[in-house]
Amino acid sequence: MKINLLHYTPLYVCARAIRTCWDSHSKSDNGGDIDKDLIHRIGNVNKHKSTLEHLVYSFEIIGISRACLQELARHRIASLSVKSTRYTLKELNKEESFFCDIEITDDNDSFSNERFFNKNICEANHEKTCRDKFSKENICEANLVSNENICETNRDKFFNENGFSNENICNTNHETFSNKNIYEIINRDRFSNENIYKLVNRAKKYIVFNDLNDLRHIKRQLDTLENLRLSIQEGIPNDKAKYVLPESYKTSLVWTINGRSLQNFLSLRTDKRALKEIRDLGLQIFLNLPKEHKYLYEGFVKRNDNL
Repeated sequence: MKINLLHYTPLYVCARAIRTCWDSHSKSDNGGDIDKDLIHRIGNVNKHKSTLEHLVYSFEIIGISRACLQELARHRIASLSVKSTRYTLKELNKEESFFCDIEITDDNDSFSNERFFNKNICEANHEKTCRDKFSKENICEANLVSNENICETNRDKFFNENGFSNENICNTNHETFSNKNIYEIINRDRFSNENIYKLVNRAKKYIVFNDLNDLRHIKRQLDTLENLRLSIQEGIPNDKAKYVLPESYKTSLVWTINGRSLQNFLSLRTDKRALKEIRDLGLQIFLNLPKEHKYLYEGFVKRNDNL
């Protein structure tokens, strides 16, 4: 997802609204430290939350799933203008098939929470890397490797064409595979790593993958996208085709919300019990706030390692 802050209300507007109640405009410092303290004291400490409604923020939110959008829309004191499926599903018209012909078995439906999408792992379409299971000790035995360029024969190093070592050959998104899992990933009898990589990489333009560790789940998500693509290419009107639209389908919107509602949103949606995608969205919303405004909201964000 990508978040852009399009517009926001300067703090002095909120401070002026508050000072109107006491006719204390002469004490204002035009949004400086005195006004900032006043806004915090009245809005957060004394709980006169209506004063925070004078602060308004407009965000452009790109690439969240429709499942996340559905939860975002439950925060009713906000305005949403959303990408229309009626007019935009035509984007699938020129796409090739997303059909995934991989046979799912109990052995390959997950990878011990290790990621496997790295097109540099072994170029599995072109290199048959291993014919039998191998251990760390015999990983580079010449009789088990079909590509003479893939490894050295000193029995304790394993390199693909990019020179990855034992420790990082399958490093994808900062996660590292151990030698014992390499066979599980590149075994020619299971699936083509390159084919899956290409399918998922194309599909990411249209859907949010919430678990790239589970091949069975990935295949189901690809199947739902393929059903939608076929509906569009068969000429089914968008208003009918949208009924096979997966919840993971990406959308974009402009979201405008006031300060009071934003505090409520951050409090609920950065909590560990919230959907992970909307937790990520909540954190990104907070991080994209103007620096001088964050002090009003940081107490409503559930702390974690991302902040």
